[in-house]
Amino acid sequence: MSSAGISDADITAYFAANPTVVTLSGSNDNKIKQIITQKYISQYGNGLEQWNDWRRTGYPTLAQHQNAVGVDGTRPVRARYIDQEIARNPNFPNNVLQNVRVWWDVN
Repeated sequence: MSSAGISDADITAYFAANPTVVTLSGSNDNKIKQIITQKYISQYGNGLEQWNDWRRTGYPTLAQHQNAVGVDGTRPVRARYIDQEIARNPNFPNNVLQNVRVWWDVN
């Protein structure tokens, strides 16, 4: 918060008003949710890392995005290949959709 230019007084007031942000509580799953949610907030401006954490953990719980670019209007679960790869690689499977999970994605 200090790096973002927030004053010490405002930081103290925020933590006083939001004690659950400071102390992890609940089940292990709830604790992971709290950590990843704060990490998501801290990565504002780094959408790729936010997306990777969300895709990996499912946290934070996000509303359906109005501008989702997945094939069926859902949030993409895999990155789009660059056009140069598609054009230059004759062995590239050009039927890869962004809403089809990769083989290791079990969530």
